[in-house]
Amino acid sequence: MKDKNHPKKPCSAYICFTNAKRPGVCAAQPDLPNTEVMKVLGQMWQAEKKRAPYEKQAAADKARYEKEMAGYVPPPATEADKKKKKDPSAPKRPRSAYLYYCEAERAAVLKKHPDYKITDVSKELGPAWQKLSAKAKAKYEKLAAQDKQRYDAEMASYTPPPPRDASPKRKAGKAKKAPKDPNAPKKPKNAFLFFSDAKRADIRSAHPDYKITDVSRELGSLWKSMSAAQRAPFEKQAQAAKAAVAAG
Repeated sequence: MKDKNHPKKPCSAYICFTNAKRPGVCAAQPDLPNTEVMKVLGQMWQAEKKRAPYEKQAAADKARYEKEMAGYVPPPATEADKKKKKDPSAPKRPRSAYLYYCEAERAAVLKKHPDYKITDVSKELGPAWQKLSAKAKAKYEKLAAQDKQRYDAEMASYTPPPPRDASPKRKAGKAKKAPKDPNAPKKPKNAFLFFSDAKRADIRSAHPDYKITDVSRELGSLWKSMSAAQRAPFEKQAQAAKAAVAAG
């Protein structure tokens, strides 16, 4: 569970710049979609030669963060907070209304803008969701509520595996797991990880308020919606990485 008292992470120079310039861009072009606003801000940042004020703001915010972190005492970890190995038989977590909306509207956005990249689609859907009326959101919230009921029902009959402490003790004399070899070849990344590395920054730029889990969900949703042709460049990178590891 996130600690509400945890110091807020510092803003980068780019975020300080966009926070300062976004109102002006929106005022000058009020009909500009959020995706286009982000593109304009990105171009402005690339052309900006006087970055010192924003870098100074970022440095000050970083100093604020480090000072707050120095005095921050995290709450004691509970059993629920400890990392557990995911149970493959556990009920699938319920989807949010926003994810249902994205699944319903993604194809329409791609049809209207066939030249859009996956990240462009995400940038389009986020602001569109924010602008939806409560009435328009109702059907997606209903689907989310139904999925939540499904999840609750499955959880009611779900029996999680016993914790490690409750498992039978190892037999005496059983060999311990060998320590990890620091010189062993690094496992190659799969296609999804290459995709995530390429698109994570774009999603953070489009949704600076997203948490790490929100970014991960968005990346997973985008990956599932991609065609084989769209995945091909990342599959190719994964194959090359695998071949490199095999070649030693």
